Amino acid sequence: MADEQLLSLGARLSRRSFLKFSAATLSVASMGVLLSACGEDEEAGTTGAESSTSTTGGGATGAGATTTMETGGAAAEGTQDGAGATGGGANQVVEMNDQLKFDPETITIKVGDSVTWTTVGAAPHTSTGDPSKAANAANVSLPDGAEPWDSGMVSQGGEFTYTFQVPGEYKYICIPHELAGMLGTVVVEE
Repeated sequence: MADEQLLSLGARLSRRSFLKFSAATLSVASMGVLLSACGEDEEAGTTGAESSTSTTGGGATGAGATTTMETGGAAAEGTQDGAGATGGGANQVVEMNDQLKFDPETITIKVGDSVTWTTVGAAPHTSTGDPSKAANAANVSLPDGAEPWDSGMVSQGGEFTYTFQVPGEYKYICIPHELAGMLGTVVVEE
């Protein structure tokens, strides 16, 4: 499909409808174009214009979130601090790749440590620990007291960092590739 056709189609789809449609129909490269044009989201009430901001990487949410992005659709860079406290611990890296996997899929860290997700392939990805943004809410879970996060779309070479302040198990997704099985887990120990 041409970009113009995708934008026209995206304006008629909600974000949830997009997830169902894209997994079965579109190439990975086309998903970002269509997602940026998605219309009203039934649950969140966001419009295509707001979704467009997310697709360039400005989608971090929650207390202590800061995000910067380069212009021209370049890779997103952002940081976010869980529960609003500052980290100071170690940093671990999780790669998001064209095999639609988080690598490693499960990582174990300590309270106060950070995880940086980096897109190493051509396909853009998200790191999203927010059940309200999942096609299947069972794919995302957080410990009590933990803040949800969403990196927004992270393009090739871009990265997003989140600092974990609450111990427990965090299950997270890549929004456009959730239905393809792109799921990850962070275990935070005291």
